[in-house]
Amino acid sequence: MEEAKNICNNFLTDLDGFLRDNLDNLTCSDINNIYSNFYEDLKDYKGNANGFTGLSEFIIFRFILNMLGGSFDKKQETTYLYSFESKDKKYRIGENLPVFIGSKKYVPDITIYKNDVPILVIEIKLYLTNGIKTLMDDINKLNSITSEYPDTKGLFICYNKIPEKGKIYKRLTEETNSNNKLDYIILNENSLLFKDSLKKHI
Repeated sequence: MEEAKNICNNFLTDLDGFLRDNLDNLTCSDINNIYSNFYEDLKDYKGNANGFTGLSEFIIFRFILNMLGGSFDKKQETTYLYSFESKDKKYRIGENLPVFIGSKKYVPDITIYKNDVPILVIEIKLYLTNGIKTLMDDINKLNSITSEYPDTKGLFICYNKIPEKGKIYKRLTEETNSNNKLDYIILNENSLLFKDSLKKHI
């Protein structure tokens, strides 16, 4: 049935359109709430939200793509992987685009290229399931890439609140304060505009 074929496309189109139309007024908390509301709604339909992945990255990916103008063409990277390239060929953005350092491959959640040079690599977490270990796995990945590429910044984004008095927040601030190429955004309970929080990194 044609209607069934369009269900997913309509959902993604509507969400993308909402992000595009509200670029200038969505706060970091709003971005968190878009995901958390969907997560809660899923429980009404299947009793839990287990097994649903990818939406947290999709929201941020499409927000950034629209923030960069929205006029992008799909570009095939591998058999199963596409990136998106701006009409003027200036920007290329993708999820899980590999970044190579010698023979080692790193796969950030989102990579933004400008004039074929990576300018921002992003790691995204809903929450830190294994505490400092999860945090440092992401931080070490970002640091490995940014240390190799002098014009590249690393950004860690966490949807859920990290208690400011805890060990994880202390470690996060230590890592970012000691490295001017590394920063973080915590979305929950953050009243700053998401666009403004991203602009200083892109």
